[in-house]
Amino acid sequence: MARPKESDSAKTHKQIVEAALELLREKRDPSFLSMRRVAARAGLSPSTLQYYFTSKEALLEACLDGYHERLSLRVKAALTAVATTSDTRRKVEATLRSFIAFIREEELLVALRVMTTARRGGLHPSRQAEFLGSFVREAVALLGQHSALEPLEARLLIHGLTLSLPRILLMSPEEQAGLHGKHDIPSQAELDDALVRIVLRILKH
Repeated sequence: MARPKESDSAKTHKQIVEAALELLREKRDPSFLSMRRVAARAGLSPSTLQYYFTSKEALLEACLDGYHERLSLRVKAALTAVATTSDTRRKVEATLRSFIAFIREEELLVALRVMTTARRGGLHPSRQAEFLGSFVREAVALLGQHSALEPLEARLLIHGLTLSLPRILLMSPEEQAGLHGKHDIPSQAELDDALVRIVLRILKH
C-alpha cells in the first residue's frame, strides 16, 4: 500500500477515530467496537484501517487521546483552584468532587479506559508518566502536612481511588440493586456525598 501524504494521513487517522467514537456513542458498549465495524463506518477498507492501526488495542488507545487530554486539563484546573486555600478538607473535597463529575461526564470513555486497562493488565505505557507519576505526586503534595498518611500510603490511596471510583460510579442498575437492595439504591448525590465522606474519614478530616 502506497504511503499517504502527511495531510491525508492525519485526515484519515482522525476519520477512523471519529468513526470509532461514533459507534461507541451509538452502541454505548466498548466491547462492540471491532476493526471491521470501524472500517465500515469510516468508509475504508480493512487493509487501510490496519495501515493506520495495526491492532484493535492501538485503535482503542487512540480513541482515548481526547479523554486523557480533558482529564489532564480537569486535574490541573482542580489543583489550581484549591492551591491558595489552607483548608485541606476543602481541597480534598473540591478535587474529589471534580474527579467524580468528570467520570460522570465521560462515562463511555471511562468505561473504555477501564476495559482496555483490564485487558492489557495495566495502564498503557504512554500514559504512565503523567497519570501514575506527576498527577499522583501533585495530589500527594495537595495533602501536604495535613494528613496522617505517609507518602507511600497517600500514593496508594490516591491510585486506589482512581481505580475504584470509576467502577463504583459506573455500576449497572442490576449491580446497584445487588449491592444495596432494589429499594435502597442511592441517588447520584447520595452516592457522591458518601464517597467524599469515606475519603475524608480515611484522611481524618
